[in-house]
Amino acid sequence: TMPRVDVGGLKTIDIDGDFSQWNDASVTARYTDYTDDARSRSIYGFGNVHYKAEAGLNDFAVLKAARDAENLYFYAGTVKDIKMTGAGAEMTLFISSGRSDTEKWAGKFDFAVNLEAAEGDLAVLSALRADGSSVRVGTCRMKVAGNEMMIEVPRASLGIPFDGGSGLVDVEFKWADTFTLDGGKLSVWSFYREGDAAPLGRMTYIFSEKASGK
Repeated sequence: TMPRVDVGGLKTIDIDGDFSQWNDASVTARYTDYTDDARSRSIYGFGNVHYKAEAGLNDFAVLKAARDAENLYFYAGTVKDIKMTGAGAEMTLFISSGRSDTEKWAGKFDFAVNLEAAEGDLAVLSALRADGSSVRVGTCRMKVAGNEMMIEVPRASLGIPFDGGSGLVDVEFKWADTFTLDGGKLSVWSFYREGDAAPLGRMTYIFSEKASGK
């Protein structure tokens, strides 16, 4: 996991609105990713094993998060204009809800947004299984323009209600692009080999209202 950020106060993002909303000082949860790390790869490694991967479609640069009583909001800014082929596994958001009663993939993630191909302006919300398979459980509003993308994820869909403020958000998340599925199932090793993952590999960004305990 990465160092904690200030989650700020409750903030509503209008998904139909302009991306300039994310530049407001009230959005304090901001994260960065190394750029120029989505290049193609063709190299021989130990044991003369040939590692080859196509260049990733999108290179993450700036990530942001916000929340209000109804939704979590996530922003991704990339180096160049966002490309999506419609094949899925592109500009995908993985979420660890903080719940203890859900099945977890990679020991952490129980939901993914945009793992399947988008349905117009709606991203598919998937529940993840421990074996890397997934099942469609809903949709999330999404907007893409140029090199920016934002997604609205209903708290109810993640099972983390506001409860008058007593239900504290305690999520971890990561974005990944141009990764591959092995027999239709996720493999965390793809985050190391192909495309771009923010942050790298198994690491996550933390967006939590709970005390860090440190």
